Amino acid sequence: MSEVPVTQSKWQVYDAAPEHTPKILELFKAVFGQEMSEAHWHWKYGEGRGAGIVVHEHDELVAYFGGMERRILFKGLPATAFQSGDSMVAQEHRGTLSKRGPFFLSVAAFQDRYLGHGRP
Repeated sequence: MSEVPVTQSKWQVYDAAPEHTPKILELFKAVFGQEMSEAHWHWKYGEGRGAGIVVHEHDELVAYFGGMERRILFKGLPATAFQSGDSMVAQEHRGTLSKRGPFFLSVAAFQDRYLGHGRP
């Protein structure tokens, strides 16, 4: 599990890995009120089709942000882009709309890790 650097935060930010899937699916159900099957999740993110960031507070997964990789043409040249996919924050951790909250951390870490020059 690769940790994404975050300074001075009560939250820990990591690259999403297969071992996070059950907790991400629990969070999905809590946030959206419906289940997503592991097969559906794998279809979206498995086998290199996507990537994500998880945010923990202690041992609790409190946020997830993920996107799916897309092959595109940019100015006529092949390139890789990401399409935003799933974004969720546990209800009790919402309302922290600052540069220190779990939503911001998940998106900022995703952008830093996966987007920009020299990245996938």
